[in-house]
Amino acid sequence: MAPEPQLFLNLVVQGLRAGRSIRLPIQGACMTPFLCSRDEVLVVPDKRHRVGDIVVCKLSEDILVLHRVIFKKNGKIITKGDSSDCPDLPLSSRDILGRAVVRVRNGVESSLESWWPRFFGLGLNLALYWFPSLWRVLAAGKRIWQKKLA
Repeated sequence: MAPEPQLFLNLVVQGLRAGRSIRLPIQGACMTPFLCSRDEVLVVPDKRHRVGDIVVCKLSEDILVLHRVIFKKNGKIITKGDSSDCPDLPLSSRDILGRAVVRVRNGVESSLESWWPRFFGLGLNLALYWFPSLWRVLAAGKRIWQKKLA
């Protein structure tokens, strides 16, 4: 039985603020294709983050997201879901609760610490931000290939 959403959110926030690493299930599609529903990530309570890192952000009292850092300047941090059209509102460092360091997909662990996941995800994110129609083209291409393979 899954805990109530607000209770789950409070447990995650308290755990990360207490210095505990947490393994979180991915829900939603805002980080596809890099993170998909049913993937899990290991989040460490680390305030250090670079452009390209995937972080857990507290957007409001009842909203936590796992988004990528796409820009940092003058103490402000801009995050965005890889497949989202728009970036989030600017955040401060205190809004960042932790950093995702490992992805688990189908039982296989992959590090998110190397340059490749950061570069790939950030490149895709920026391309989709500057060319939003690219996402629709990629999605249409995927549907065409799925029909041909069926």
